[in-house]
Amino acid sequence: AYDAYGYGTYIVEPGTYYLAAGENAHDALNNILAAKGVSAVQGDNTKAHLYLVGSGECEQKIREAIIRHQLQDKVHLLGNRSDVAQLYQAADLFLFPSKYEGFGTVMLEAQATALPVLASDTIPHETKLCDCVQFISLNESAMVWADAAETMLKNSKRADNTKLLQDAGYDIKTQYRMMEAFYLDKSKTEG
Repeated sequence: AYDAYGYGTYIVEPGTYYLAAGENAHDALNNILAAKGVSAVQGDNTKAHLYLVGSGECEQKIREAIIRHQLQDKVHLLGNRSDVAQLYQAADLFLFPSKYEGFGTVMLEAQATALPVLASDTIPHETKLCDCVQFISLNESAMVWADAAETMLKNSKRADNTKLLQDAGYDIKTQYRMMEAFYLDKSKTEG
């Protein structure tokens, strides 16, 4: 796990790979793919875990898939959380195999800490702001996803990418100024 503050204090057990999936936990097929990815890497890293954040109508199907693939001790459903920033810090990889995504804000959140992101190629590529992001087709096998995850984990270097996101316009102050300018301009033209 990533030592976010450099103090030798880890949120989870050090030296293990924890895979995190974002708010797409409602899509059972995507998370089954993620679960198979964890299963595929077990030969190389039996300490790999997948934490699914979020909830939705397919949660029961996800639970059944976890049991069917015998991954009860590897895949953990965390439900909706208010401490997602801490989970990004604790994770070693953000797995985002979404079938449909309007923008992919969770990818920006993950990139803020330079958390490696392995995402499906259906995610808008405008969300890639740093080299810590790799896109793969959902048509690829679980083993291809697992191999890519292992490569990303080996080459990962964490940093604070907040400035990178701010420079790209993805911070609350920039968004506030844009919205303020938009509505002031609109009130002048209509008023």
